[in-house]
Amino acid sequence: MVEKYVMRYLRRQNGIALFVAIFILLLSFPLGFLAVQVSTTEMRIANYAADTLSVESLAESGVEKVLSWVRDPIQSPNEIFFSKLKTYPPIPCVKTKEDPDYLVSADSLKSQFSDLKEMGTMAALRFYKSSHPRGICMVEGTARKENGATVTVKVELVRPLRPISRGVVGTVTGSGTKSEVCNPALIDPPVPVEWADLSDFVKRYGSYYLVTQTGTLKKNGTDTQKPFDDIFNDSNKDYGLVLIDTTSESSTSPILMMRDHYKGYFYFSRDINLSGAYQDGKVVSAPNCAASKVNLDGFFYVKGTITVNRSFSAYGAVFADTIHISGTNELKVWYNAEYKTANFASPTPFPPVIPLRGTWQ
Repeated sequence: MVEKYVMRYLRRQNGIALFVAIFILLLSFPLGFLAVQVSTTEMRIANYAADTLSVESLAESGVEKVLSWVRDPIQSPNEIFFSKLKTYPPIPCVKTKEDPDYLVSADSLKSQFSDLKEMGTMAALRFYKSSHPRGICMVEGTARKENGATVTVKVELVRPLRPISRGVVGTVTGSGTKSEVCNPALIDPPVPVEWADLSDFVKRYGSYYLVTQTGTLKKNGTDTQKPFDDIFNDSNKDYGLVLIDTTSESSTSPILMMRDHYKGYFYFSRDINLSGAYQDGKVVSAPNCAASKVNLDGFFYVKGTITVNRSFSAYGAVFADTIHISGTNELKVWYNAEYKTANFASPTPFPPVIPLRGTWQ
């Protein structure tokens, strides 16, 4: 009896399984379609984000290209314009964004950025008046991808290095003597550097050190455990651009310098002391001045006092707030006239201008 009832009930359900299957299929189709749509959208968003990052890098590379053009105007699309930014004082941009001082042509952009075409297209590169008091020009670069991703970056350019207009700059004290050779007939007033700009510049293109509590030098966050003379100990090496910086935790003792010869452009935000016995130095190539053997080929630029406790000679310049020459010692400097334009030769070439900190947009 029960079996007949069950069989009768099951016969009444004929077609329900098919109906349920069709219902589930109809229900799953839009869900599947929605999943595909969401996946496709997410893929498009991811691709667009990647393309945006790519063109942003391309736009920023436009700024790097500008720095290379200022360093070597002959390689630029407009030698006259970029040479004006390299001179000192630089000739700043004075026009508006809508009517820029210089707009790089489409053909020049295509040629100059051909090696980066996989990243996108450099659509525009223009130069106009800076809004910052220390800025030379505003550089605005726009890059885009075929899918529509477009990025525009803007940054101010600044000249971080300043000219040195004579062999010895600073208030000279003490009983010793100062001798200057080859100074220009007309001597311009000194132009102090902006230390924040200089710090950024040296970190990128030179060697940046911090003085520790014990007087050793720290580089890239690591204490070298060595004082100045133990690091710059090769009298035959050109050390290029060097900044010895300090913080509130640094030793307050002057940096002791006792070697016979230094070569490079040395900036110090701490007093230095030239001590030890008199040493002859090295013969230098001095095309602008008949210098002989010297202890410094380059310059010392000191935010503070240079104490000269031994006779010391240089081909280049010595710049400080105060220069104290003790006893019967002599500071003799043959001036390098190239320093008047603030274009300093270096084993590692660096551009005359850099992006001004805090102005990236």
